[in-house]
Amino acid sequence: MARTFLCLTGRYRAASTYGAVGNGRKELTPDPLIDFATVWGIPADTLSVLTGVDLPEATPPSDPAAADVAGLLWEARRLTLDQIRRVGDTARAMPRA
Repeated sequence: MARTFLCLTGRYRAASTYGAVGNGRKELTPDPLIDFATVWGIPADTLSVLTGVDLPEATPPSDPAAADVAGLLWEARRLTLDQIRRVGDTARAMPRA
């Protein structure tokens, strides 16, 4: 989980921190809220309204590439472990730009 957040947001927190926020054991603050919104592929201002956590004035705009990756991750939940492995093997074999 922490790697997913790092790849999509550029910020790293321990997986236990994300779990604690998700389970309500740690208070949700603006930075993690923005990170969760990015990973879930929803606008941060929408999540802000739903949670009651105010965002700072200078909130960075959503990254369209991160939203695309979040969508792919959501769809990947339906794949079997073997299918996930094949996708990973194919991705590693592809040339990088």
